[in-house]
Parts: sequence; C-alpha cells; structure tokens
Amino acid sequence: MTSFFEKATIFAKGTAHDILDRAIDANNPTMLRQYVRELEAALKNQQSEIVVAGGNVRTTARELGDIQHRLDFETNAAKTALAANPPNTALARAHGSSAVTLQADLTAKTQEVESAKVVVTTLENALAKMDAKHTEMVSAVRRLESMDRQTKIKNQSAKAMESVASVSAMGSDISIDNIQAKMQRQADVADERFDRALQDPSFAENPDHAADVDSFLANLK
Repeated sequence: MTSFFEKATIFAKGTAHDILDRAIDANNPTMLRQYVRELEAALKNQQSEIVVAGGNVRTTARELGDIQHRLDFETNAAKTALAANPPNTALARAHGSSAVTLQADLTAKTQEVESAKVVVTTLENALAKMDAKHTEMVSAVRRLESMDRQTKIKNQSAKAMESVASVSAMGSDISIDNIQAKMQRQADVADERFDRALQDPSFAENPDHAADVDSFLANLK
C-alpha cells in the first residue's frame, strides 16, 4: 500500500510538473501573468509541505531513537538474566522476545526515516524547479510589459507623425512664391487705389487758405 508520504510526494511532484508544463506552453502575456500567480501560490503551498515533511523527519527520528534506547535496555536485561547464577532463562527469554520485536520495529522505523528524508529532498527539488520557473516567468512578464509600453509609445508617435504627414501632404501643392506674388498684387492694387483717392479734388486745398498757410510758414523762417 502506498504510504501517506509517498502519496504526498507524488501529489507535490505532479502539481509542480503540471504547472511547469502549462507555463512552458503559455504563449499569451495574460496567461503568463496568470501562471505566475499560480506558481506563487504553489510555491507557498510547497514550502508549507516541506515544513510538514521536515517536521515528520524530526518526529520519526526521535521515535527511532526511542526504539533504539528500548532495544538496548531489553538486550542488556536479557544479558544480565543469562549472566545470573543460576541463569534466569525465563526472564532472559521475556527480554529477548521484546528485543526481537524492537529490532523489527527499528528496521521499519529506519526505513521510515529514510523515506521521510526522501520526501523532503523530493519536495525541495520540486520547489527549486518551481522557483527557477517563477523567476524566469516574472522576468518574461517584465520584458513583455516593457515591450507593451514601447509599442504603445511607438504607436502614439506614429499617429502623431502620420498627422503631421497628412497636414504636410495637404499643403504640398501650396507655393509660397505664388502666395507672395498674389499678396504683392493685392498690395499694388491697394497702393493704386490710395494714390487715386489722394488725387480726388475733394482733398485739394482752398487757394485762399493755401496762400494764408504759405504766408504763415514764410513768417516763421
């Protein structure tokens, strides 16, 4: 029958491999971020499992020590009974029977300790792989986010440049020289109209008034 710790190891390894395989197949930034979150949760769970497995190693090792201590006691008691004068065979057999049972328990418990250590090692190896994949995926997400920002900036710049190009294209047929020539013609027409307006008789001075002005200015000299 599969032991509890073997089941825990199989489950932990299976969970880790499942997440890692899915992460490797991820080709979408959104999925990648989701797997990062899943890995972070799995890492915490894996760390908890390692703590539990480590605690089991301590417990099993302590139980192994207790069995060894009891085995030593029963063995020494059997030796003492056999060394008595006369030898106490019945007592020796009682202690010997306990010792034999404890030897079997010691063998089983020793194997249990080794199995518990293997569980810890297996979980730690799975954790190391998951942690490495988590670091890789976080780095990938950051690169993708940076690329996304750069893409948005480039798109915005491209739109601005396209707008400028559109305006420039609209004005490509406009000639500065033509505009200047047109404005000069309009200025010439304005000058001509102004000069003709000044020559209108209504702007001419009254002869008598003009003579008075000339006389006034002459007296000023």
